[in-house]
Amino acid sequence: MSIQNKVLTIGIWGNYNYGNWGDDLMAIIIAEYIKKNGHRTIVYRLDEDLSKEHNIPSERSVDKLVRDSDFLLIGGGGMLVGNSLVKRLLSPIAKKFERDFKDLNKSLKAHGKKIYPITIGGEEKMEVSLSKSRSDFFKSDSVPGGTLRLKGDIPFVHTFNKNFIYYPDILFDIKNQFELGKTLKKPENEIWMGVNLINKNLKNEKWHLDLIEIAQKRNNLKVFFIKTHLPKYKQDYEFVPNKENDNVKIHQYTSVEGTLSLLKNLDLVISSKLHLGLTALSLGTPFFSYKGKGKTISALNSIGGSKVILKEDFNINNFLEFYSKKENRLLSELYDLDKYNYMTSESKKHYDFIKELVERHMLDN
Repeated sequence: MSIQNKVLTIGIWGNYNYGNWGDDLMAIIIAEYIKKNGHRTIVYRLDEDLSKEHNIPSERSVDKLVRDSDFLLIGGGGMLVGNSLVKRLLSPIAKKFERDFKDLNKSLKAHGKKIYPITIGGEEKMEVSLSKSRSDFFKSDSVPGGTLRLKGDIPFVHTFNKNFIYYPDILFDIKNQFELGKTLKKPENEIWMGVNLINKNLKNEKWHLDLIEIAQKRNNLKVFFIKTHLPKYKQDYEFVPNKENDNVKIHQYTSVEGTLSLLKNLDLVISSKLHLGLTALSLGTPFFSYKGKGKTISALNSIGGSKVILKEDFNINNFLEFYSKKENRLLSELYDLDKYNYMTSESKKHYDFIKELVERHMLDN
């Protein structure tokens, strides 16, 4: 068989067993890219319904995933974010996360396969509390290199003596990966606002409750509280109101396209999460960060977005009064569009990196 006709099977490994919007989206866009280029893919523990919807095979055995793949990718995630010893001992999720790396490393060595992390992130620090299992994984010969989504992680990964390259987060370019149809028409003066908040960030806060009260009184304001996990995984750390009405809605992530479509049709989003907000921004919807993590602040600063990093004591009434005016929420008013367009263009290089890996492994096989 000629190299041109050769079809590879590329495994995608990641933290896909919690039905998390950002993680699922990463897996699916990378898998779809591989399929479009004529190769097969298998995603580790991708939700069964998403697997069927997107026609992407899912595999729950890490050993079978590795055995059946020509090579593997890690599809996004905070794989370089440290977990303290206490967290690793007491948190079942943290324990499982670290054990997954140990099992993956074991299977890669047993089958002699390579894996390349793609658009992974960390804390942009030199001192990171990685477990032994993760340190051993990144130092192993099974991991030749990969791509990073934060420039500040480069010095840390260089301590592993591996070839990692920084490109902006792959989700900067999400608008070019899906066909979502036209934006819905709504009355000129009506504002649709998306809100995604983490309960622990709301202690001693009441602006989110004030927002609900305001929406109930204003006919031109609709607020969608967004939950970013598939319902079956029963994650309840995100705030939603006790009940819905005409102007206060709960949007539950059930399909990738459904949530993308909502984000595209909103007028603005306030989120504590990077990937929900960044996806909205890629679709043309302004993203405001409330108590976002370091990776969120770093991403927004990289595109001149200091205006959209909300202060913890911001006033929701003043916010609504100002940003209800369309001219105040133009992307050109909130971000440096030259920087934003540059980041979007550069983010496509994650796909170029994958393409080069495919070509190299086609020659090797």
